Amino acid sequence: MSESTGVAVSAATESVLVLDGHCTTPALLGGKGAALDRLIGWGVRVPPTAIVTAAAYRTVASQPALSPLLQQIARNEAVDGTDVEAAFLAAGIPEPERGRIIAAARQVSGGRPLAIRSSATVEDLGGSSFAGQYRSMLDIDAADELAVTQAVLRVFASLLYPAPRAYRDALGIDSSDIAMAAVMMQMVDTQRAGVVFTQDPTMSVPTIRVEVVDGLGESLVSGKRTPRVHQFPRSGDHVASGAPGLDDEMREILRVSFDIETHAGCPQDIEWAHDDSTLWIVQARPVTALRGSDSDAFDDDPATISDAEFTTEGIGEMLPGVLAPLIWQTASLVVEEGFRSMLDRLGADISAASGPHWLIRRVNGRAALDVGRLAALMSGIPGADARMRSSYFGEQSAPPAASQHTKHGRIAVLAHRRRAISARRRAAFDAEAIAHAADALLVAQGGDAPCEVHHLENPVLLARHRSLVMLAVRAMAAELTVSADAGAIHAGLRTLLARSLPADEASTWADRITVPERNARTHRRASAAIFAGPSWDELGMEPAAPRAATDREQSIDELADALASSPRWPAAGIRRRLARRRIEHLADRASQQFMHREETKAAILLIGGEVRAIHQELGRRLVSVGRLAQPDDVTLLTLGEIESLLAEQAGPSVREIDRRRRTLQRHRATPPPPSRWRGMPPEHSEAVAREGVLTGWAASSGRFVGRARRVDDPRTPIGRDEVLVASATDPSWSPILLRCGALVLERGGPLSHAAILAREFGVPAVFNIPGAAESLDGRRLLVDGDAGTVTLLDEDE
Repeated sequence: MSESTGVAVSAATESVLVLDGHCTTPALLGGKGAALDRLIGWGVRVPPTAIVTAAAYRTVASQPALSPLLQQIARNEAVDGTDVEAAFLAAGIPEPERGRIIAAARQVSGGRPLAIRSSATVEDLGGSSFAGQYRSMLDIDAADELAVTQAVLRVFASLLYPAPRAYRDALGIDSSDIAMAAVMMQMVDTQRAGVVFTQDPTMSVPTIRVEVVDGLGESLVSGKRTPRVHQFPRSGDHVASGAPGLDDEMREILRVSFDIETHAGCPQDIEWAHDDSTLWIVQARPVTALRGSDSDAFDDDPATISDAEFTTEGIGEMLPGVLAPLIWQTASLVVEEGFRSMLDRLGADISAASGPHWLIRRVNGRAALDVGRLAALMSGIPGADARMRSSYFGEQSAPPAASQHTKHGRIAVLAHRRRAISARRRAAFDAEAIAHAADALLVAQGGDAPCEVHHLENPVLLARHRSLVMLAVRAMAAELTVSADAGAIHAGLRTLLARSLPADEASTWADRITVPERNARTHRRASAAIFAGPSWDELGMEPAAPRAATDREQSIDELADALASSPRWPAAGIRRRLARRRIEHLADRASQQFMHREETKAAILLIGGEVRAIHQELGRRLVSVGRLAQPDDVTLLTLGEIESLLAEQAGPSVREIDRRRRTLQRHRATPPPPSRWRGMPPEHSEAVAREGVLTGWAASSGRFVGRARRVDDPRTPIGRDEVLVASATDPSWSPILLRCGALVLERGGPLSHAAILAREFGVPAVFNIPGAAESLDGRRLLVDGDAGTVTLLDEDE
């Protein structure tokens, strides 16, 4: 049979079967149906289930009314899924199959609603999963004949939807004899549901993972709900008896899961439901993506990070979210080498930094900075570790070590200061040079015109890629250095002002008078969020427009008025003039360095857009020689693999690439880690309110009252009367910051890119509020960017 006809002669003529554990043929029941029948045969408790078999599908598909549709598909014409579904609904189910389906539905329902799910004959194979590809429906009334038959027809039609057809082609799955069965299962009165991985696919050591949600498990599988996660180290088919979360219900779930794995002979992905009295198993299939080379492309080995200290502060802005292997390899190299170059210029001994990812690690698919290793590299720089912890975590700097007051210590401090001055000057020069280089790229390509690389030979194209990445490394070292310098000057200014003003007022004024005089121009073909990531054009977004120049002199005049009322401010005369001049000098230096940072960041992202264009061209070339299914899949490869495939050597298969895609999707479905943790990050981070007030970091001054809106994508509409709450932002969020009334983030510091933008745009902002995105969504808030607090308001306040 070909996929175009959906019909073949089969010895099996049963159109409907009630499962009893004795008919496990996937060719008749489909993958999911056969797995359920095996479970019943093994004595596992499964809700009453009937299967509308592949034979019934072939009977429906053989009707003349469906011939035009199937012929279109045979000619590879584009056919929308809604058209496929409409054709199947119009064709209907002939008798006697229709009567048998209705009778079986009523038999297994027991008066309860039905779940009617897909069970294709090529579904849930050992090396691939079709989860989410086919149609499934819940709460179907078994007494409603039309509802039952239409649900079955929609499941049948989903076999020929465009997405699963393309998915089968990409995996190289033979479509010569495919068919669809439909599972009709009695719905459980679920109180809790979840998924068990008898081997956690994200772990390299034996670990069983149990995910739990309240209510239907459908919300977990679809990604609509964040589950509670339990991970238990396992020894054979046992876990430690005193493990946290191991109550009687969990013990039963583990026992049944181990039994299923033993019968199946391989690790299993098991869906379960509990109705407060009975545990039901509603699906089991092989785990298709155990940790191995594909998982290693997204994670450091957990064994190497068990006692390491991590932060996402700053790094989460440079390397946001879960990144595909090619973008991770390219962008993390730029950041890692940028850090090393900066530290080397400041006199750190970087000889211990071995390997490509020594400082920038990857945990649960996300970038994290190894704080312990960074502190070790900075240990030879006087006071550097304390300043780093103050910048990242807001920790108070300890008094200078006694050794710094010795002659040798003073000499070391002076030597470091000389190196720091030299590094700052070089970084400022590099920042300006990189900005000019970025402008030259624009001129060479004709302004905002696309980068023309299609005419370059493969070796020349790859050489251009390397030169652009090295240019970005130099730019990143400059950005990090000027950013650190700007932060140090800002801290000194804040300390100076705190001698005459309360600490929170001093911070607010320091933020206000150090805003850069102008913001950097953003180009449409630049990467929007991350080096080598999608451009503004690709995302269909408009960069933020340049703002008017800041009048710092007026701000300093207003600050002088505020200082004049303080008894600790010098009296009118030369001492006051000298004090004001010092403030003006620090503000000017900090503002210039912040501006250099923003211009360098813009240049890095513009260079990243050029690298992105090269990646896309490499993807097109690999598609043309049959090594990729679609150009965007190039991001699932590494540079070494790309070079091998271009040279017609061995490389990842289409199926291996698809496994990486699923690993990427799985990581993106997990919540991000907190801003700071040790070892593996905790599964959840909750915002803790004290009398309705959440305290974070004051990032941008001002007060605003409005209703919170959770935003996960910068293209989301938002009103000026709303408070934007999010986990974190990246440079692509700059346009939306112009449109919101206030900003609350789970992560980020007062000197982050988002904080600089918020102050530029005059948006009150409070950062470092764990759990804000989920817990504050929809609440009325008072955001106080001066005090660094978020107050939860009642509706009548």
